[in-house]
Amino acid sequence: MVPLQLYFLDGRAKVEIAIARGKREYDKRQTLREQQDNREALREVRERNRR
Repeated sequence: MVPLQLYFLDGRAKVEIAIARGKREYDKRQTLREQQDNREALREVRERNRR
């Protein structure tokens, strides 16, 4: 369960929730690859700005 929204109504706290699943293994690998590509691109930009 994942809380989506928390609000107060008539002195009571209400929470909207949703059911969620974790990432699959292939999703995790893709996310890690994207993060690594972004880091490498930022390194290249920083290196070019130093010159």
